[in-house]
Amino acid sequence: MKFSRLFIFFLFLTLVVVSRIPFLHQPLVGEEGAFAALVVDKVPSSARSDNGLPQMFVGAIGGQPILYSFQRSIAPYILLENTAGVLVRAIGPTDTQDMILWSRISYFALFLAGVSLILWRASILLQSSIVSLFALCTPLAVGASIQPQIDGSTSVLVVALGSMLVVYSQAKRSRFLAVCGGFIIAIGRPELSLAFAASAIVLFAILCAGKTRTWLPLAFLAGLSVGTLFSIALSPTEYLLTFTTMKRVYGTDSSAVAAIARAITYVWPLWLLGSIATATAIYNRKYLFAIRPDILLILSGSLAITVGFSVSGWSGDGFPRYFISAQIGFTICLVEIFLANQVSRWFTYACTVLSMVGIYLSIVHLHQRYLDDVSITSLPGYSLKRLLSEIETSAKRSQETGQIVMEQSALWFYHPDVDFISADMGRAEAIRYLIKYKPTDLPRLAPG
Repeated sequence: MKFSRLFIFFLFLTLVVVSRIPFLHQPLVGEEGAFAALVVDKVPSSARSDNGLPQMFVGAIGGQPILYSFQRSIAPYILLENTAGVLVRAIGPTDTQDMILWSRISYFALFLAGVSLILWRASILLQSSIVSLFALCTPLAVGASIQPQIDGSTSVLVVALGSMLVVYSQAKRSRFLAVCGGFIIAIGRPELSLAFAASAIVLFAILCAGKTRTWLPLAFLAGLSVGTLFSIALSPTEYLLTFTTMKRVYGTDSSAVAAIARAITYVWPLWLLGSIATATAIYNRKYLFAIRPDILLILSGSLAITVGFSVSGWSGDGFPRYFISAQIGFTICLVEIFLANQVSRWFTYACTVLSMVGIYLSIVHLHQRYLDDVSITSLPGYSLKRLLSEIETSAKRSQETGQIVMEQSALWFYHPDVDFISADMGRAEAIRYLIKYKPTDLPRLAPG
């Protein structure tokens, strides 16, 4: 049966949206409160900061927010504050639940803008649409897409948009589109730039060795370089601090195998999609090197992201959101391989069946999490009732004793007048902050 492409696109886009609706009201967990404040605070953090750049909300004292450097490339945060932030501030939610709802919706909107490009491309074939639906509705994808963090919002947007521009650049033989694709990816997390730069350099070397046209990786690298310089120019200090943060992540003593094992519920679809895309690319390598190097560029960039984060052993707050951009890349590769008619009909059917099984398993997992009333994002499986109880206990303690409590950033949404510092900042860093900026308040810091 043949379906209208437009019908397939809107059907699957609707399914992606519907899969998130039950979780949009979940309380903010961990750092989510800090990133939500970036878009829901009536006054943009850039208007409060000394350098005019967005900063992270990490607490409040005397009704005044405590702002702290993101210590990362500032471009994604400027993008967030001036897109999602403008939208939410125009709506002006004041109720706590409405603020939480709109913060999640605003981040999800950026995710949706990116994946809509994939769904439209995939809608040419029903089978590729089903594979895309699986990739976009896994527990990792659902959680990352509604989480106030850059991984599931701006990172997905820049990888999806940048990759699709690379695809169209190959189809139209347009160096300009390839440059634009590289530039867009470069304004995301620096880790993305590093992964795709390595991918483009390796592809260029292989194409040179095979005496094949090399304009695509060169044009992409040019765009990547310009985008990186643009990101550095916005704030050299913040950009350089990114590598300090990366050093801290890779300096952890945790085992990479143990970290992956803990996250297996979330990353097995990533490894499945990546394995299928890689195996198919190897099988069709002659065709891809000669005709579709764009697929190889996206695939190797996604593999670099996956391997890079996997070997770090970093588990963060237990939710591996940093893998989602690679999952998006693998999805684009599979869609393009399907559309290129380089796989057998039976292989396509097998991938479709696997995807349908994956969709079913994702529904079962997410439905159980909904019934259990636990977090599907940061601290996955953490009781939301317990979270709210802890916030109320900390707020009451501060109100009764006058202490500055260490608590999750979400406390600000429920008790904006309570003095607190985000627990994610860490006690040692909180003490350093108070000594430097508010020394008279240091004795008020609650023991812990």
